[in-house]
Amino acid sequence: MGESRDRQPDLETRLQWARKNMPLTEEEIRLLPPLREVRLACSIHLEPKVAPSLDGLLERGERSPMRGEECNPPT
Repeated sequence: MGESRDRQPDLETRLQWARKNMPLTEEEIRLLPPLREVRLACSIHLEPKVAPSLDGLLERGERSPMRGEECNPPT
C-alpha cells in the first residue's frame, strides 16, 4: 500500500513539485483567452497535480465557485 501520512511530503512540497514538473499544463492554460465572463463546469478530483491548472484558470479570470461533493461514495 501507500506510504504512511507521516512519511509523505507535506502539501506545499507536493504543490511545488506539481508546478515545477507540469509545464505543459501551465502553457496550455496560458494560451486560453481571458475567462472573466465565462463560467466553467467540470468534475475533477482535487489533488496537488491539478494545482497548475487551477492556478492558471484563476489567473485568466475564471471565478466559478468550487464545491466539494462526494463523487465517489463507498460501495
